[in-house]
Amino acid sequence: MLISTIVIMFVLPTIKPTFMGNYRALMKSIISLVVKYPSLLLYSSRAALAFGSFLAMWSTLAFKMQMAPFYASSNIVGMLGICGIVGALSASFVGKYVKQVGVRTFNVIGCILMFSAWTIFILAENTYGGIISGIILLDIGMQCIQLSNQTSIFEISPSASSRINTIFMTIYFIGGSLGTLLAGIAWKINNWHGVAYASMILILASLLVTIVERFISKHH
Repeated sequence: MLISTIVIMFVLPTIKPTFMGNYRALMKSIISLVVKYPSLLLYSSRAALAFGSFLAMWSTLAFKMQMAPFYASSNIVGMLGICGIVGALSASFVGKYVKQVGVRTFNVIGCILMFSAWTIFILAENTYGGIISGIILLDIGMQCIQLSNQTSIFEISPSASSRINTIFMTIYFIGGSLGTLLAGIAWKINNWHGVAYASMILILASLLVTIVERFISKHH
């Protein structure tokens, strides 16, 4: 953290605030942005639902890996996190082609990848190959959805980018918390399969938001 602080001080550019006023007025302006730009809720909600599915896996994976046939220790579960490197590498690709491919298309691709990941988690749940490939697909799908939506929100109002990102990330982590909560409930009901089905519902809900938005925009 100390090294990161030093790097930030010397590398990041100094940006002057675009908002003039006190903190209370700043918070009020965030609410006004939501009212003024309803598309913010669209971008944020579909990313949040997908993030809920993503965290549902990570919050229960250790429980799954402790069971037969794995009986894996926390070290093994931690090492599975290395699979996330693939998702991180895909981030630059997503960011580069958002405008060419389109945010809707990336959302559909992301949902398909994440739904496929959960399908693998069910069908090949007792193999390391199934778990690893599922993690990779889930991570890439999440990157497609998060980065395409987060990149798109900054075009709504460049002068209020920090406040817009505040709205996005707040809703995003509410979705993540919801996914973790549902995962805990689903695990008690039907263990890993319960988590998988709940997560699939979250992914379908995220996809539904995109489909409904496209349908509405077509008829306007």
